[in-house]
Amino acid sequence: MSRLQLDWMRTVEVGDVLQERQGAMRVVRRVTRYSNGDLATVTLAIRRCSWTRRAYTVLFYTDLRIRGFRKIARLRSPLRRPLDLKIQAAIAQNAWEPYCATCSDARGIA
Repeated sequence: MSRLQLDWMRTVEVGDVLQERQGAMRVVRRVTRYSNGDLATVTLAIRRCSWTRRAYTVLFYTDLRIRGFRKIARLRSPLRRPLDLKIQAAIAQNAWEPYCATCSDARGIA
């Protein structure tokens, strides 16, 4: 593991809850890792609309460090609500397809 990565980054997975330094809690919806197992990115529901109109945002591990995120132990979300499934579908779809969920759908959810 890289010394640049925090301990919790080794175990973060979909459904885990991360808390930002300012207190906002966010549910991890996708995780990507480098070939050595280090965390590359996490995908979270977007908090407010941006020019992309996507329902999600992708943060690199460096973003997580700078913004003071930490993993909340023993707190997980099953991601089974209809909106959760819609956001998961938007994350998985091809970039050139019309979004099946937009930032207007996701605004304000963890």
